[in-house]
Amino acid sequence: MGFELFAHAQGALELPFVGDEDRVWEERGDGGGGGGRFGIERGNEVAGDGGARRGHGQGRLAGVDLDGAAVGLWRDPDGSKRRRPANQRAHGIGEKGCIGHGSKTTGPRGTGSTCVCYAGWMIYLDHAATTRLRPEAREAMLPFLDGRFGNPSGLYAIGRDAQEAVDDARAMVAECLAARPAEVLFTSGGTESINSAMLGIAYAVRRAGAGNHAITSEIEHHAGLHAAQHLEELGFEVTTIGCDSDGKVRVDEFVRALRPGTVLASVMLANNEVGTIQPIAELAGILRDFGSHAGHRVALHTDAVQAPGWMDLDVERLGVDALSLSAHKFGGPKGSGILYLRRATPFRPLLHGGGQEMQKRAGTENVAGIVGTATALALAARGIVERAERVRGLRDRLREGILTSVPDAQVNGCQRDCVPNNLNVAFGGLESDVLVGRLDARGIAVSSGSACSNSTWEPSHVLMAMGVPIRRAVGSVRFSLGETTTAAEIDEVLRVLPGEVAGVRGAAVEAGS
Repeated sequence: MGFELFAHAQGALELPFVGDEDRVWEERGDGGGGGGRFGIERGNEVAGDGGARRGHGQGRLAGVDLDGAAVGLWRDPDGSKRRRPANQRAHGIGEKGCIGHGSKTTGPRGTGSTCVCYAGWMIYLDHAATTRLRPEAREAMLPFLDGRFGNPSGLYAIGRDAQEAVDDARAMVAECLAARPAEVLFTSGGTESINSAMLGIAYAVRRAGAGNHAITSEIEHHAGLHAAQHLEELGFEVTTIGCDSDGKVRVDEFVRALRPGTVLASVMLANNEVGTIQPIAELAGILRDFGSHAGHRVALHTDAVQAPGWMDLDVERLGVDALSLSAHKFGGPKGSGILYLRRATPFRPLLHGGGQEMQKRAGTENVAGIVGTATALALAARGIVERAERVRGLRDRLREGILTSVPDAQVNGCQRDCVPNNLNVAFGGLESDVLVGRLDARGIAVSSGSACSNSTWEPSHVLMAMGVPIRRAVGSVRFSLGETTTAAEIDEVLRVLPGEVAGVRGAAVEAGS
């Protein structure tokens, strides 16, 4: 039978997961024909046509069968409470109103429309890549996408309103970082923040005649690595230090790399692939001592993109001169970022134009993005200890379950001094992209530790720097949990994963024979 669905995109997004207290309902048309209705109910909220659906009678209700965390839809057409499969998995609700996953979809009146699958309908374990926009951030943004659309540079009321919103957001971010509002710049994301910090500081200090040397590490995000390469193209000398087998930078190498012409060091706070936390406060102390003897200050920048929600970002405790953040990693909007720049730090703008952002970042401000970013960061900064403890327990549960149930699996990186949501596992005898695809087909989203281009494997540069053998590096998968991850989701992954790993390995052996 076909469904006429009313749970459109907005309603689906407001229900991040169908749980025990929710009800999936179906109302069939007269005589059992097509044209029925389908919806999801949570308490007094309804994702559907807005009508009250709790207790809807005549045996025309559908129920939720929680198969771990993957939602299975079943029907009870005659009120007998006997479960009858609905012949599809309720992984997603499309904007055009269809349910299903992959090619098995049911659309309005049997149209066979393709289903749009939302993250809320899958087990999403790739929070290090991006996160769902927080509802509070979305609500804060909406007025500035509509009626409050003014340009902050305008001298009239609607312009002043926009400028006030930007100023309030700057103050919110400054409070989260224990910084001054004048030290907070808004950018288009982590990549711009990292490039602005590294290029802007290095170039300004070189123009002042202080030196021409920078230090970075092998395990930086590509935004940092490529910015360092660009510095070399501009004539700077760059020393890239290594890391140990846990993914932690070698402090002794850092000290040896320092020389009279060193003007900048850039080391990430938490690694995006294995989660290892770097000793930033220790490096800051080393640079202060070095600077007092060298006669000039060496600026320290840290890419802190993976840290919000899991770590304290007090810039005074960290001792950094610049810190980069990306909003979509902590529930803010994509295309929005933050650069903390300590007062009096030499800096030359990367972008030239108007005098926005205190003449340090030209371009009309993305007011809605800025407001959403500040709202999301303020929420991420609350309850860090409790959030980290809960998610660490789930990560440890996942790790122990994998190591117990999957042969030839090995954890990459340290699981002690790292952010609590990251788990990187090497599965021997397979290529990670194949396993990622198999898990995606089962409604589980994780990340590959390798990149494939033109059929040639390119192992993770972080894993290679850690000394992980290439045969294991190409089989590594990153599981990154979020604050909404549940124990049921972890248990479902542990139920599905061993069989999928065995399937990929078996196919690889068969292909090689």
